[in-house]
Amino acid sequence: QLQKDLRSDCFVSLEAPVRWQHPTQGLVAPNEFLPVARNAGLMSDIDEYVLNEACRQLRCWIDAGYPLKAVAVNMSGYWMERGDVLSSARSALANSNLDAHYLELEVTEDEVMHYGDLSVSLLDQLSELGVRLAIDDFGTGYSSLLRLKRMPVNKLKIDRGFISDLPGSESDSAMARTIIGLGKSL
Repeated sequence: QLQKDLRSDCFVSLEAPVRWQHPTQGLVAPNEFLPVARNAGLMSDIDEYVLNEACRQLRCWIDAGYPLKAVAVNMSGYWMERGDVLSSARSALANSNLDAHYLELEVTEDEVMHYGDLSVSLLDQLSELGVRLAIDDFGTGYSSLLRLKRMPVNKLKIDRGFISDLPGSESDSAMARTIIGLGKSL
């Protein structure tokens, strides 16, 4: 999924959401197959594959002359809990010959809060490596603003529940403006 800079009107980055192209059912959404994959012990393989493939593909596009600045990859709570996100990121970047600033890892607000100090420590280490960080589905969880201000996050991604009725909904507009203000302040 391409991401556009609204100021320059140019596509500048991509998000690599995982989907499964099933041979008979077609495109299967992640909320349908990831819980099954987690229960089957396959999340590790999926996390590693998506990260490596996203970095490899970005390298190909950069080499082809596309002016892309980053690829965003979802960081599952399972991956955070396992504790090898940092080594996986280093490996994927080295294998694709990308500098760390080309990689953006996204974690949901719920997972950041669920893993508490573990997530703060991991995000700090990833930030020190140079990886960009985003909190996805922002506004749906129970964020601790104290914890949030300690995190080296580059982007807050507002949950679609707050933006689906924009610009028509005054309450959604107010929420979006508030979250944008919070993000700028942090």
